[in-house]
Amino acid sequence: MNASRANSAVVLCPPRNGPGGSDTARAFGAALGALRRLWKDHQRARDEARNFQSIAHLDAHVLKDIGAPHWLVADADLRHETQHLQWFDKEMR
Repeated sequence: MNASRANSAVVLCPPRNGPGGSDTARAFGAALGALRRLWKDHQRARDEARNFQSIAHLDAHVLKDIGAPHWLVADADLRHETQHLQWFDKEMR
């Protein structure tokens, strides 16, 4: 078998502190900051959805009384109608 190993040296050196190194660090910092902002926005949206889901089981009239958004009141009405139709359908069978 004819196998030869190439002697290649890998040189590990610390990053440059010159213009290339600082640009890389700034770009990395900017990307990290953007990821943090995206994560915070995601958490805020998730918490808002959880807060709305905690009151979504209430009746439409109660939601109107407490000043809930119109879309949440409409969702409660739809959910009530859907449950009513399911019960009606089961009685017809």
